[in-house]
Amino acid sequence: MIATPRWRIETKDDCEAWYAEWMRALEPVKAKVDCVLMLQEFDVAPKIASIRGEYRPRLTREKFRNSSRVKPSSGVSLSCRTSGVIHAAESDEALTLEAAIRKSPKARGNESQRMVAR
Repeated sequence: MIATPRWRIETKDDCEAWYAEWMRALEPVKAKVDCVLMLQEFDVAPKIASIRGEYRPRLTREKFRNSSRVKPSSGVSLSCRTSGVIHAAESDEALTLEAAIRKSPKARGNESQRMVAR
């Protein structure tokens, strides 16, 4: 799955709406998916990063087998890495869509390997 979220998360209500939108979108999908997140149009206000940091790992653990961020802002990257470590919901980061797809364990023929932030 390739997703391009267009959000500016600034409040807890934004976090809840963002999480609910993901859950609705992925409800029909019964298995966890590999997901590449194109984040050029996604931002998280620093004041809410720790709150969002509680929602993102839940989504990652419940719905994604593997995930990779492409072109996040430095703040989004830091927030994702921090919440990944704190909540054991790590993901990868790539410079391009093609690189993210190549990093996918399925693309490499190794579906059991988990992507880990480096």
